[in-house]
Amino acid sequence: MQTGEGKVKLGPLKWALCGADYLTPDPERGRLNEFLDMIRAAHELGIKVIGQLQISHSVPGGFVYEEHPEWLLRSIYEGPAVQWPWIILNYGFDINKAHPEL
Repeated sequence: MQTGEGKVKLGPLKWALCGADYLTPDPERGRLNEFLDMIRAAHELGIKVIGQLQISHSVPGGFVYEEHPEWLLRSIYEGPAVQWPWIILNYGFDINKAHPEL
């Protein structure tokens, strides 16, 4: 959603869908030791744990958004293109997977 200052307001799920930090667990979802305990318990039951790395989108404060804004898909209205332009709250900015550096 566009704000009065011309900025895009991101939705509440932005951090779940578009990580700002790919190397540090989100403290709102638990501590690292809790995650490792869950993995150990799953392995003891013969269950494999597969992590999800969402690298198709970025958010303000994220590595791509801050360090490589040229990798973001550009909107025809200037600035980065939002991930979900057809809903009220957006969840991040699309990364241009056709960019020559990627």
